[in-house]
Amino acid sequence: MPASDLLQLNLDILTGILAEMKAKDAMPLAHTCRAAYRVALPRALSEITIDRNWQKDGKDRLGVFNTYMLERPNNRIPHLKSLTIEGDAFVMAASDPATGETYVDFNFTSAVTLSPVVQRASQLRKLHIGGCEFLFKGVPELAKAIVSLTSIVDLSMSHVGTITSGVLSKMRSRPCIVECSIICLADKDETRRNTQFVQRRHHLLHNFTASLQVLKLENADVLRLLEGNTVWPHIYDLSVNAGNVIVDLAYFGKAFPNVRRLSINGVSMPLEPAQDAALWPKLERLTVYMARVHIRRRVRSVNLCFLLGPTTNFRGARCYMDTASLLSATEPVILDAFGSPQLFQCAASCLTTVLKFLRVYIPSALAGGAHNALSLEKWIVR
Repeated sequence: MPASDLLQLNLDILTGILAEMKAKDAMPLAHTCRAAYRVALPRALSEITIDRNWQKDGKDRLGVFNTYMLERPNNRIPHLKSLTIEGDAFVMAASDPATGETYVDFNFTSAVTLSPVVQRASQLRKLHIGGCEFLFKGVPELAKAIVSLTSIVDLSMSHVGTITSGVLSKMRSRPCIVECSIICLADKDETRRNTQFVQRRHHLLHNFTASLQVLKLENADVLRLLEGNTVWPHIYDLSVNAGNVIVDLAYFGKAFPNVRRLSINGVSMPLEPAQDAALWPKLERLTVYMARVHIRRRVRSVNLCFLLGPTTNFRGARCYMDTASLLSATEPVILDAFGSPQLFQCAASCLTTVLKFLRVYIPSALAGGAHNALSLEKWIVR
């Protein structure tokens, strides 16, 4: 079809076609002619991702973008629906002139002019920010602009510290999808300086109790300290990455009582029988990244995101016993797991009467070795 005929299509059909196009590919189309500019520009401006390439070769592409958007703010900014600011967007490599040692520095100059763009983005629905604690510390105007927005539905904040917690507590938007990662750096002193949370002074998610439905937490054991007895009744999908901290299932069960899909990366402590009985009565799908998760109720679908290996050493034997205990308690009808002889042995001993569907994955590192497809057939027969 000639390009001229494409632009003669019904506007609804053309908008649907453009929706299937990547936003960055819509801008070249917009530059072909005036007719294409009118229909393709909204798509080109709808999804913006700011990464370190925006300052590549010393060019301030973000400054150019901000100037462009503010030239005709009423015609351009309302098209902005999704904004992602990568954690390395404002990172500048520098070196000490005395020693020549290379270190990481930040340059937030162009982010200052981004603030009025964000403040006017009344249709912004998705906001993802990496390194937010450093960004808000360097550009408080941007933090104020985000607080004033009212239409954000999907929110992601990584490297959250005390400054970012204040932004979350004051936000006028009520997102239903939130990803929150507490700052955790190799420099422990730097981490400590940015995470001096004080109970009843700082909060994380108490603003979103009525709206939140999907939540992903990382290094967020501080939630128990800051939110106390707060309950989020509408969350049905919860992911917890505890890092090196033990997962307190009793707390999470009380704070998020209606979870149906649960993902846990961490070790949990055993619960009292009464707590086991009250924990997540609606749970349908469980994903675990290590075997020591003490959930003692039936779950229809279980996903094991770790490999059961040989039991010839203490660690392997302990993992096998923990997995057998978990599967015996949850009695899944559907099991997803990495394929190994130990997995089949464990499933055969624990799930003989209940398991209806088994899906196994062969890790790529093993696919070409001894544990290939032929070996898999032998495991299944046995």
